[in-house]
Amino acid sequence: MKTVNFLKHIIAAILCSAVVFYICTWIIPVQPYMDVLIYAILFFTVLTSSVYWLGVRSLIKQQNNFFLYIIILNVFVKLVASFVFMFLYVQANDPTDRYFLVPFLLTYLIFTIFETYILSIQARSSK
Repeated sequence: MKTVNFLKHIIAAILCSAVVFYICTWIIPVQPYMDVLIYAILFFTVLTSSVYWLGVRSLIKQQNNFFLYIIILNVFVKLVASFVFMFLYVQANDPTDRYFLVPFLLTYLIFTIFETYILSIQARSSK
């Protein structure tokens, strides 16, 4: 996948996160947690860009084991980093309810779907 296509897809993931958050504001009271959405988008954009860059590097080096290692490491790092992210947010802001998790989890899901799509395209191009 070319970098231009990656950027188009990441912008689509960011817009999708914002639209889903906007729709959620009609259903549940998540409006006070707009900051979680912004932090989550920045957080996952950095993680996704890093995974894309590592995937490109592994394809250049033609090491399929390295590409598999990136996928496994990505799952672990994203999970641990997400727990740390939410822990730090709770420590800093002390939210009164659990609705702060909704924008983060929705963004997590959207970016995970996007990452899976990007990695599958990269895996197909490695053959």
